[in-house]
Amino acid sequence: MSSVEDTLKKQHLEIINTNKGKTVKGEELDKRRWVYENSDDLIQIYEQQTKIAINPIVPKQLELLEKITGNSLTDDAKVMLKCYLTWYLKRVKNPSMNLVDKNPDSHFSLAFTWANSLLQDSGVHNRSEAEYLTRIVNSRQFSFVNWDDPLIKTLKPITNSIIQRFNEVAGVSINPNENSLVSNLTVHLLSTYYRAKFNINYRHPSLDQIKVSYQETFDLTRIAVQPFEAFLKKKISDDEVALIALYFGGVLRNAYSTVSSSGQVLVVCSSGIGTSQLLLRKLKTTYPTVNFSGPMNVIQYENSTLDKVQLVISTIHLHPKKEIPIIHVSALPSDTEWNTINQALVRTNLITDDTLPQINVGTLMDIISTYSRIVDPDGLKDALKTYISRVSHKDQSIKNNTEDSTVLFPNDVQLVDQNADWGQAIKYSMAPLQKDGQIEPKYVNKIITLTKSTVHIWL
Repeated sequence: MSSVEDTLKKQHLEIINTNKGKTVKGEELDKRRWVYENSDDLIQIYEQQTKIAINPIVPKQLELLEKITGNSLTDDAKVMLKCYLTWYLKRVKNPSMNLVDKNPDSHFSLAFTWANSLLQDSGVHNRSEAEYLTRIVNSRQFSFVNWDDPLIKTLKPITNSIIQRFNEVAGVSINPNENSLVSNLTVHLLSTYYRAKFNINYRHPSLDQIKVSYQETFDLTRIAVQPFEAFLKKKISDDEVALIALYFGGVLRNAYSTVSSSGQVLVVCSSGIGTSQLLLRKLKTTYPTVNFSGPMNVIQYENSTLDKVQLVISTIHLHPKKEIPIIHVSALPSDTEWNTINQALVRTNLITDDTLPQINVGTLMDIISTYSRIVDPDGLKDALKTYISRVSHKDQSIKNNTEDSTVLFPNDVQLVDQNADWGQAIKYSMAPLQKDGQIEPKYVNKIITLTKSTVHIWL
């Protein structure tokens, strides 16, 4: 009961004792809001004891609502509304539980006309109740909507702005016309609009998991929804952001579903180029028998299936997926980090203990045995392993410097003898890569756009 009291207190409700037992005290709207926001759990608990007797007029009225508005509710929304409206219609027959009829501004929406008619047929003549019922049915999720609805026409360009903003801050190129993203997200924003406008809270059951496992996608979505929040003139909750983030995650998952399938080891960096390409090249050269793929950025990693990946090497901290081990190293690994990479490859059975970078202990043993007699093969093998592990990373730094010379050619370097702002500097530095076909022109523009957008956000 203490737990229940604490929960209800957050909804401005309290439990009091009466001669008939305990009851909930508070404003009628607060009571309804608590029942509505927890309806899915309440229905499940109730049906564990007995089957809910649905008011026979409710299913027919929901069908009528869909016909006259042109909007279609999802199956889950219909199930919930059948139960909630059964409870609601029984409740409002008690005049003491009716809202104060304030005769609100005239509504000409078809949903309000439907709600007013339904209540009058039930003997309730109260325009405030009709307005309340309109809010309730509009706040549940739709499967498709009437595109001639004025509100839908207003929301569609906002949806396009959200997608464009997500592309800018995430550095991706989601096509709004593919995967029906504009249509699906606009339909979703309709119910989100009503929930936000009338302070109807939605609680996402997997919010914490989304904020951890899809942190980058969630954070970028929080930035992307700003045009919608400007239209609402209020911020939307993290639960609502999580729902929208799932739409972007679905599109990105389709786009990146095959990105990671080519390699046993995935390289993830804060960006998909630059030092990350250098790291990938060094890994491939150092471990020629291992199949590496990438580099990916964080948002690609979060929304990829990682079907064949056995190990992730990342320059930034990531949340594990599918229990795939992750090791964190710098973009230019130190001797200690190279040793960490080697140990991780051994643990995942991608290389063996005697297969160190570029040096094979077994091969050395064969060479030695050709010219001399080995008295203690096992002892010599252990001694070679110890020696090589001690000096290999020192030698590796020399080899890495050699590799660097194959990555950075003289033509990649430009000397500029004139003043340049940061945008021009980026264009100068990227020109050789662009000329060589390693990057496309749009990549340079993306860096500048993303930098401006980030600066604007912080300001």
